[in-house]
Amino acid sequence: MITTKLVAGTDSHQVRLYDITAQRRPVMSVDFRETATKAVADDVDGWTIYIGNGLGDLASIDIRTRKLLGCFIGKCSGSIRSIARHPELPVIASCRRDCYLRIWDIKSRQLLSAVS
Repeated sequence: MITTKLVAGTDSHQVRLYDITAQRRPVMSVDFRETATKAVADDVDGWTIYIGNGLGDLASIDIRTRKLLGCFIGKCSGSIRSIARHPELPVIASCRRDCYLRIWDIKSRQLLSAVS
């Protein structure tokens, strides 16, 4: 299966969805908080996008409805630089500038573990 969609974060606190078969402009744009979006990752369901910003906020968005599904809750500090979704387990991992790898539960949005 060839993917024709691309998700990108911007310094103007937006998450943009592009369909490379449709046009050069984004087909969807969603604002998230008031600081630069630094990391994005997609879910295996194809509809959920995880986003992290320069203040350490982590959230999920449904790209079908353009709605914020919720923010992840836990002690955080520093800009999020990377997000990865586990292919089978309902968890994501985030890396921040504070040198911690954090594991989050997708359903409860709670912090499960932090490793330095």
